[in-house]
Amino acid sequence: MEGGGEYSSSSPSSYMIPNIEMPPYLPPSMLEERVNWDVFLSFRGEDTRHNFTTLLRDALESKGLRPFMDDKGMEKGDTIKPTLDEAIVDSALAVAIISPRYADSRWCLDELSRLFECQKRVIPVFYGVDPSDVRRQRGELGKGFEKLINDEAKKISEADIEKWRSALKDAGNISGYTGYSPR
Repeated sequence: MEGGGEYSSSSPSSYMIPNIEMPPYLPPSMLEERVNWDVFLSFRGEDTRHNFTTLLRDALESKGLRPFMDDKGMEKGDTIKPTLDEAIVDSALAVAIISPRYADSRWCLDELSRLFECQKRVIPVFYGVDPSDVRRQRGELGKGFEKLINDEAKKISEADIEKWRSALKDAGNISGYTGYSPR
């Protein structure tokens, strides 16, 4: 596994969640500056919500962290896009769980590019994808990305496409957690 850390084996479903050290997992500068959310979780719900992301959120909460995930971080009646943007801005760092269908979601790509735009520390979890495929937008992730940007009905601007390509390249260039795959 890249990125260090050990995996928890306390329960059958937690074998995939890295053990998180508190502190120094969060740098002292982040601990001093309080934000509403300690960790923003960016993920493709269809790929990872029930088999990984919820478990990760619960593990982070058990360590005393405040993760933002759309199922607990949003109230009924909230408008989605502004609420997500506010959570990104008001988070200390982000974990991007990049799965095979992550790049066929405009929502995921907008979140990822916004995280980099806000200069958040992004820790990628490469879930069923190779970091080099994320960097180069190839493999299954690349096919989904191409399908999204070539969908005539979506009318995607060249500026958005370039912003998304840059965010995927940046994420693929970060040392993260690898070796996760759907079970």
